[in-house]
Amino acid sequence: MSTRQPSGIAFCLVGLFIANTCLSGEGANTVMPDPIPDMPAKVTQVRGGLGNVLEKLEAGKPVAIVYFGTSITRGSAWLTKNVVWFKKTFPKAEIKAINAAIGATSSDLGVFRVQDHVLKHKPDLVFIEFSINDGGNLPQNCRNIEGIVRQIWNADPRTDLCLVHMFRPSYSEALKAGKCTKSQSSHEIVADYYGIPSINAALRVNECLAAGKLCLSAPKDAEGKPMPVPTGMTVYSIGDGVHPVDGGAAIIADAAAEALKSMFAASKPGAHLLKPTFVPGNRMENARMVPLDPKMLSSGWVKLDESHPHGKRFGAGGQYNMSGVWEAHQPGESIRFRFKGTQVALYDLRAPDAGQVTVTLDGQEVKSPVGYLGFSRAHADCWPCSMFIAGGLANHAHDVEIKISSQPPDRRAAIETARKKPGFDPKQFEGTFIRVARILVVGDVVVP
Repeated sequence: MSTRQPSGIAFCLVGLFIANTCLSGEGANTVMPDPIPDMPAKVTQVRGGLGNVLEKLEAGKPVAIVYFGTSITRGSAWLTKNVVWFKKTFPKAEIKAINAAIGATSSDLGVFRVQDHVLKHKPDLVFIEFSINDGGNLPQNCRNIEGIVRQIWNADPRTDLCLVHMFRPSYSEALKAGKCTKSQSSHEIVADYYGIPSINAALRVNECLAAGKLCLSAPKDAEGKPMPVPTGMTVYSIGDGVHPVDGGAAIIADAAAEALKSMFAASKPGAHLLKPTFVPGNRMENARMVPLDPKMLSSGWVKLDESHPHGKRFGAGGQYNMSGVWEAHQPGESIRFRFKGTQVALYDLRAPDAGQVTVTLDGQEVKSPVGYLGFSRAHADCWPCSMFIAGGLANHAHDVEIKISSQPPDRRAAIETARKKPGFDPKQFEGTFIRVARILVVGDVVVP
């Protein structure tokens, strides 16, 4: 489910540095714990509450709620059920719900999406749900979540925030011991610092599982045929123990309703305080998406319109809000730009017919990150992704060139995955297409 991009050696070194160092200037009085402690698992963490949105709801004013997260929020009925609860609980309020979740993504991409996908809706409440796809680099999780928080509160300090944690079967042991998972803890420690409430729906799911009230997937016999669900039990997921069906979504929504009642009972309105950064020297509040400018592109790039399947699915009107996708396929076609900042990546599409690129930064070739995908964009499905280029850079001007390679990518893993699905066609894996929507930068892009 997670397609988190590797953070690279630069990030690893920066992570070790900030975990043990108290920098001068912003964040000088804070030190991020190393290692990040296991935070206690509770369905409800009230902390600073949700007083501002409550005030509007009780007054019957228009309220915008943004649901910002992963596939669990994108495709699960928990969001719909939660909106129904809000409307029943506050019938006089005009509630607008915005689904700003994207499947198979983490806070690595989410922190760059805040301006375009969250703030443009002028939200009164934002549910942040990324911990299920955040793993591995815990210091980077903290940086990203803090970056999301600070971007939202810089725009409007009266916007209320609430973290939501979803369930994986591998979480059971930690949750049974009363502890958050590592990724949840990396979010919770930031939430605790800023007084942001949270809902650990994963804990409630695990409680139902431990009580024998839950089937993680619908039971089948030895031949794979469906069997009746035991009396008194609920089927949680489509079969992976992760993505909820209606019964699983109801458990999440009920946990959220229970938590929200407690939060509202203890909430008072007021502006949220932006303290010095929790992660010393954290710059992720400057993360943003920047559209590609034609001046950055060689002559072979074409902007896809809605007559193209990818343009329709991933363009400005689609659920992924990529705001225009540029495509090229001839080796040697390039993107060139300059940026001032500390981190750079691309918001692009991986696809069966995708090729790979070479990247130079300040005239030096950048090695493809070790791990999933790297600079190869080939994949079994067509899906939005972030292509990490470099991080932990000196905060000054840098020049970037991305060029389509003449070398075909290694598609073996993608083909094997696709071969297991109906309608497999090996011809769909032919091509060297690169499709890019935005530049992801911590800083600012300079148009040539």
